[in-house]
Amino acid sequence: MQTLLLWGLAVYGLTVLWTHMRILFYRKKENTTTQHYVLYTHNSQAKIEGTLRSLTQLAQLEGHNIYFYLIDCGSNDDTLKIIDRLEKSGLPISRLSSFPAELPLEHSARDELFTRDQSLHVVDLREGYDRCVLRTT
Repeated sequence: MQTLLLWGLAVYGLTVLWTHMRILFYRKKENTTTQHYVLYTHNSQAKIEGTLRSLTQLAQLEGHNIYFYLIDCGSNDDTLKIIDRLEKSGLPISRLSSFPAELPLEHSARDELFTRDQSLHVVDLREGYDRCVLRTT
């Protein structure tokens, strides 16, 4: 019984050490890029927080900065309350009403963003919604 407990602690310790070594290794990269994520949401309360936290943790492990652009298509659940809470905790989120003209970047930076397929990712988290009608007013 004690041997099994010691082996479990040893495996846990090695896993923690490996994770921290990966973080240190990837953070030493000189060229840190920013990964931009555009998220479409509609009644996405079940998966929005887990998705944002997972993407943030992945970006930290890979040594990237991360920024989220949220396009909500009229959620009736707690999706926006969850987003508010995550914004207050420091997660970089901007809410948009359309895509892509409203991205708050300089024109040249926006053009560069759309030419590099590694920098912009679109994630569709809409539940039970076929089309997102966006208002530009």
